[in-house]
Amino acid sequence: MSSSLPENISDQELINRITSRNVTEFDLMKEFQISDSALRKYKKNNQLSKGRISEPRKKLLLLEFSLAFLEKKGLSDPFVFLKDAYVDEVPLLKFINDYAKDRSIFISIKQVLNSKVGEVKTNALDRYRAKYKFLNDETLVVASKQDPELLKELIEDKELRPSTRADILEALAVGARDDYFNYLLSKCEETSPHIREAAFNGLYEYFVADPKYYSLMDHFSEKFKSESAAGVKITLKNLMEEMRAA
Repeated sequence: MSSSLPENISDQELINRITSRNVTEFDLMKEFQISDSALRKYKKNNQLSKGRISEPRKKLLLLEFSLAFLEKKGLSDPFVFLKDAYVDEVPLLKFINDYAKDRSIFISIKQVLNSKVGEVKTNALDRYRAKYKFLNDETLVVASKQDPELLKELIEDKELRPSTRADILEALAVGARDDYFNYLLSKCEETSPHIREAAFNGLYEYFVADPKYYSLMDHFSEKFKSESAAGVKITLKNLMEEMRAA
């Protein structure tokens, strides 16, 4: 096996890496014929692998390599991509399963993945729909927790309607995570009133969540003075009233 594969990790870590990417143990049993007993054994083994690599482990190493490779290429759900990809009319997962013992398969897999990624659209909306099917309030709640960086990409997609981008921005603000505070703050300067209003509503989540954000009251007050959109101005007024009452 190539040294580019993650060989120097325990079976336990290997399984954890794979299953953290929306791959279930049932998927491993179905697609790679890895038995339930073998999976149980792998999950318990936290020692670094030594000696000869078994065929099931080769399959897992190739799968982990493929998932990581596709993530670096910008795919948010690489296992879905792998399940849909073919090599000369053979499903890619079957190709990995059948030829894992062949030492040259790593080079073949790398070439195939490079080729297939070049054929697929990987813009944010395509990736969102591949992962969540629909763009709506329900999936935004889930995506905000699972893939907030994908939401940021959608917000920056000027081909989406401003009202849609505003809904996504408010979803990103849920939970008042520190990592996204400055991003929300920057959106108060957007040209679209929809986006500005969503930014103010999102920042209010931060004000309520933590006293360290109480300075937002001053920020809102300054923005109220310069705000040109009547609807946004009303929203700001209402938010400031709630802030004073808090």
